[in-house]
Amino acid sequence: MCGRYRSELKAEEKSEPKKGKTALLIYCTPEEADAIREFAKRERRTISGFVMTAVTNRLAVLARVEEAKGNTAGKPQDQTRPGGTSYR
Repeated sequence: MCGRYRSELKAEEKSEPKKGKTALLIYCTPEEADAIREFAKRERRTISGFVMTAVTNRLAVLARVEEAKGNTAGKPQDQTRPGGTSYR
């Protein structure tokens, strides 16, 4: 153990964030939290799995709406300089 105590190593491991994981803190009312728990339970999902699926689905819908408007995500909009020439 190179002269370090096991408790020191455990404390050090806890303080370092795990790579590849991101925390997302969502504030909601107690009623909304209860509803999320209930929906997740009905779908036999974890709360985080339920929320991630819900967010992914909403983003897909938003992307389709934007595409239908002609504003695909990441596509630069046609913009004109004040003199009438294009930025491209």
